[in-house]
Amino acid sequence: MAEVVVYVDHVDGAVRKPTLELLTLARRLGEPVAVVLAAPGDGLDPAIAVLAEHGATRILTVRAGEFAAHPVVARADALQ
Repeated sequence: MAEVVVYVDHVDGAVRKPTLELLTLARRLGEPVAVVLAAPGDGLDPAIAVLAEHGATRILTVRAGEFAAHPVVARADALQ
């Protein structure tokens, strides 16, 4: 089965509803893999638990200080 990558939109570890809806759609297509990008110090433990509850088979996390300083460019580079 193919992996379907879902970028996780979150604010301080709280996962936004559209991300959870995308995980639901991804389960229909294959194995949902969640990608979480966060600055150091962001509390991701609650987010990781929520993503697992909503069907993410793998959760990839990247923590870097650049996400706070240059959010758009750094996140685009990390996803690439």
